Amino acid sequence: MKKALPLVALACNPNSPSPTASMVKVEDGFMVAFGGLFCIRVPVQQALGCAFNPSAVKTFFRKERKNVAYTVHKNKLVLKDGKETLRVGCVPAEEMVTLDVIAPVKKATLNLKLLKYLSDVIDPANVRPWAHGVNCVNGLLAATNNAVIIAAYADLPAGLEFNIHKDACVALAKFKAPVVGIASDKRATKFVFEDGSEFTVLNIAEKLPDFSSLFKRNWLPLGMSEDLIEDLMKIDCHTFLFNAGCIFYQNEDKSSTGELQVKLAQQFTARTMKNTFGFILRNGGQINVDDSGTCLQSVNEDVCVITSLMAEQ
Repeated sequence: MKKALPLVALACNPNSPSPTASMVKVEDGFMVAFGGLFCIRVPVQQALGCAFNPSAVKTFFRKERKNVAYTVHKNKLVLKDGKETLRVGCVPAEEMVTLDVIAPVKKATLNLKLLKYLSDVIDPANVRPWAHGVNCVNGLLAATNNAVIIAAYADLPAGLEFNIHKDACVALAKFKAPVVGIASDKRATKFVFEDGSEFTVLNIAEKLPDFSSLFKRNWLPLGMSEDLIEDLMKIDCHTFLFNAGCIFYQNEDKSSTGELQVKLAQQFTARTMKNTFGFILRNGGQINVDDSGTCLQSVNEDVCVITSLMAEQ
């Protein structure tokens, strides 16, 4: 229970009006929590048949304990270790709702750190529901804040589509065991791990965009070296200007400007914000521009970052 509790408690939601959303339950050899967005289910050795608030139990386990006895007595979960006893109020396990999918689990692998990396671009204030999470359409994982798209193809079952909220992506990245299976229906998506754990998350949107057409553009290499990318990362500015194959930079009121004396392989004129261009620079790899001069692209191993460019006034 000690190892499972911090992971399962990630699903708890103390701000929910549901009293069981802030609880975990132990039933049939699993510890489970569902706070309203995602549900975590982890194998444990106990089968207590009750649900309880995990905060006091987590505090109890801050001390090294080896022979804890667990019992349920008169609506109390009792943990006893030597002379120390903890009593926590509990309710029957069946009073706590959980989340699952009805679709069959298909064999799959997924890099969870990649999922977290994609979610870093998400803007929670975006008005489009699907933009609050990472989308999967035709094997392409993608997330965007309208100005930047981060995408990567993954080896996933054909026809699988889902949309995972940013908070769920962050929680998924906490799992150490590899993903071995995925199941998804219109309501939710379930990730199954090698150790028997499960992570089931509500799909936050039904109609998802397909970003695959972006990869079909005619991309031309800019010829940026690793040293140039490192230099650009260090510059403190508001805007970069690409003009005649060179790069200029300026602060927000345009009172201070500078120029990098470097010739790029492609000639175009456009501006980009430093915070937007930063996604390209951090991704590294080969940096390209499309033949219309309206987008930049960075390709590093399996990850592609695409940012829009602004026409110079």
